[in-house]
Amino acid sequence: MGAAVAAGAAIAAIGSMLFAAFQTRSLATQTKLLRASSELSFNLAVMVRLQEVLFEIADDRQSREMIWPDDDGLNARAGVATQSLLDVLSMAIAAVDRLPGFSRNSDDWSSYTEFVLGQSPATRRLALDNPEWWPEVTPYAHRVAVRGRVT
Repeated sequence: MGAAVAAGAAIAAIGSMLFAAFQTRSLATQTKLLRASSELSFNLAVMVRLQEVLFEIADDRQSREMIWPDDDGLNARAGVATQSLLDVLSMAIAAVDRLPGFSRNSDDWSSYTEFVLGQSPATRRLALDNPEWWPEVTPYAHRVAVRGRVT
């Protein structure tokens, strides 16, 4: 009888350890997702504020001349709008890559990104000229350019 109780206790202990391991793994996964979600949310908040400031500067000639005295037009309203579009595409692609629940939107964002880059030579050129600014979008810009959609 004592051996049966000991075997039962050992089985319960093993079950307990397996359950604890499963819980720990689940917690690690949730923590990783929470971290990615928090980083993307913070990045989005910074991006929104940056775009607000850039549009304010773009709309004020005096501010634009003071901040970017050698502006080539990239910091005028149309240039800022192009940069903002690339920022949003980049953020969406990053979310697809980092958030499993959002990854179901991968095909939508991929096809939309390629559509925008195929239809907008200025957007495509800006992404290709500044790959470090939009590293998520740059591969799409290269694919579109290689396929011959360059206008």
